[in-house]
Amino acid sequence: MKDLFKAIYAKFTGSTGADLYANLTGGLHNTQAPQDTDYPYAVFYLISGIPHWTFDNTMENVIIQFTIYDDNSSVENVSDLYGYLTDLYDWTILDIDNYHSIYMQRETSSLMKSSDIWQQTVDYRIEIEKEA
Repeated sequence: MKDLFKAIYAKFTGSTGADLYANLTGGLHNTQAPQDTDYPYAVFYLISGIPHWTFDNTMENVIIQFTIYDDNSSVENVSDLYGYLTDLYDWTILDIDNYHSIYMQRETSSLMKSSDIWQQTVDYRIEIEKEA
C-alpha cells in the first residue's frame, strides 16, 4: 500500500497549478494531519484493501477515503474544495510503482458539521494490477 499512498500524494503535489492544491492551504496528509494544521486541509486513509486474482494476474481492490476539514462558517468553501478534489481524482490514472492503475472511481460522499468544523468525506474505489 505504500506505493499507492505515494501515488495519491504525488498526484496532489504534481497538481501545483490546480485548484485543490492552491486552495487546500493546510495540505493533504496521510491518515492524520499534524496538530495545529491550518484549515482547510484534507487527510486520506485506507478503508479496505482486498487482493483478488484474475487468471494469473494479481489485482488489488482498495477503498481510500478522503476527508476535507474546513472551519469557514459557510458551506461554500468546503463545497468548492470537494469539487476540486473530485476534479483531480475522479477516474484518474495513478502512477504507482510496480502496478498498473486501472481506475479510481468515486463511490460515496457525505457532508457534516461538527464543533463548527465542516467535514466532507469522499470514498474512492481503486483497482490496480501488479506488474508482471
